[in-house]
Amino acid sequence: MSKIEWTDKTWNVITGCTQTSPACQNCYAKSMTNRLQGMAKKGIKGSEKYISGWDSVIFHTDMLGHIFNFKKYPSGCKVFVIL
Repeated sequence: MSKIEWTDKTWNVITGCTQTSPACQNCYAKSMTNRLQGMAKKGIKGSEKYISGWDSVIFHTDMLGHIFNFKKYPSGCKVFVIL
């Protein structure tokens, strides 16, 4: 279950960003990734895809098959695809 009230699950197949605006200095996703990167360095499961940080865009091809895990993503659940 997602903590986002309007969706059931999230599916993050792409991480990172190419900063293009002065507003990027206050980026929520970048600060969240810094926290997750620290967790990954400590070996906390589920955070390893953030180990490379946020400054490069990475397509996690290993995550593509996850959407077909019908136990994790049952039929009818709302999935927010984060790109």
